[in-house]
Amino acid sequence: VLVSDLPGMTEIIRNGKNGLVFRKGDRLSLAKETIFALENGGKMRELAINGLEYVADKHDWNRIGKDTADCYADLIR
Repeated sequence: VLVSDLPGMTEIIRNGKNGLVFRKGDRLSLAKETIFALENGGKMRELAINGLEYVADKHDWNRIGKDTADCYADLIR
């Protein structure tokens, strides 16, 4: 995943860990990260695996449902 450094994006994507981040409005930053992605297939596979693990752990519907139910339970106590 290649995203700009807007707050909504960087809450999930960590540069070099589960994706690549470029500076918004900066064409050279975008070009640099795009070239890196094209030239580093092994690293991109690693980022993809990390991204999938992150989403499965943090954004799984079962987890979201449990967290939501726990939140409502706390509110009514």
